[in-house]
Amino acid sequence: MPRCCNRFAVKFVSTHCYMGKKAAGGSAALYKLQHYVNVDRLHKVYFSIFYCHLHYAIRIWGTANATVLDFLVKLNNRAMRNVCKIQLLNIYP
Repeated sequence: MPRCCNRFAVKFVSTHCYMGKKAAGGSAALYKLQHYVNVDRLHKVYFSIFYCHLHYAIRIWGTANATVLDFLVKLNNRAMRNVCKIQLLNIYP
């Protein structure tokens, strides 16, 4: 979670954290569902649960710092791996 998620953050910054947490919940839901439904259903769930939070706050993300954006990019990549049912490869022995 980015460093901005403390209790004394400015309201604008806390919006970043709130929306990031909502997107993280969507990513977790996709992870749980990937074993039970097919890719087409996961794609629909991605757009209904995960993508809507990113798209809703598009103006907020445009003014975000690199730390918050990096967190969101990682969340999006994780969600898309779950949708496509791609396992993360362990390249290190």
